[in-house]
Formats: sequence, structure tokens, C-alpha cells
Amino acid sequence: MSRAAEQLQARAEVLRLARLLDRDPDELAYLEALGPADLRALRRRVTETLYDAHDGALRRLAAAGRLLPGALTATLAQRAFGPLLSARLAGLLDLDRAVDVAGRLPPPFLADVAGEMDPRRASALIASISPELIT
Repeated sequence: MSRAAEQLQARAEVLRLARLLDRDPDELAYLEALGPADLRALRRRVTETLYDAHDGALRRLAAAGRLLPGALTATLAQRAFGPLLSARLAGLLDLDRAVDVAGRLPPPFLADVAGEMDPRRASALIASISPELIT
């Protein structure tokens, strides 16, 4: 791989990491010196740490969501949880329940949730969303 390609990949990883941490990419630009493979590993570890840090509480919240009607869950997602928390919870909900709630969310909010999701944790949900809603 050429040096220019490595620099572009490293920059892309820094951009992903900055988005994950809700930071300006310029604040993390110094990390580009690590190279793309090391940055990818760092980003994956940070993702795991962020998800695992509150795993118990998130699982309890997802379990409680099973008791509420889908419309109420969608309203709570928008007004109380916001996109980040909703994205983390989405991967913990039963697939049918998550699809039902996603279908009740307005597309702009759903797009914000999708931007916060870890696709590895919600791949089944992402695959189950109707093409019409995605469009």
C-alpha cells in the first residue's frame, strides 16, 4: 500500500473515532501517526468500552421497553433518550420490537440513530428495516 493510501486510511479512521467520541477530528489528528491498522484497533476497543461500560443498565432498560407499547417507546426514544442512547438500545431489543419502534420514528430521527449505531451490534435490525423507510 502506498504512503498516500495509508495516510488517507489513517485520516478516515481518525474521522470515525472523532465521530464516535463526539470530538472535532482536528483534536485527534495527532493519532494519524499510528497508522490505519492501529487506529482501527483503537476505534474498535473504544467502541467496545463505550458499549460495555453501561451494558447492565442498557440491558435493563431494553427489557423494560418490552413492557411498553411501541408508540410510547418511540416517543421516549425521541424525547428522552435521543439518537445515541436509542442507537445503543436498538441492538439490545428483540428484532421484531426494534423494527416496530423504528417504523414509528420519523425518518430524520431514524437517520440520526443510524449514524450512531454500531453496525456489528445491530446488523439484523439494519437488514430488517424496509427499503421504503430507508429511502
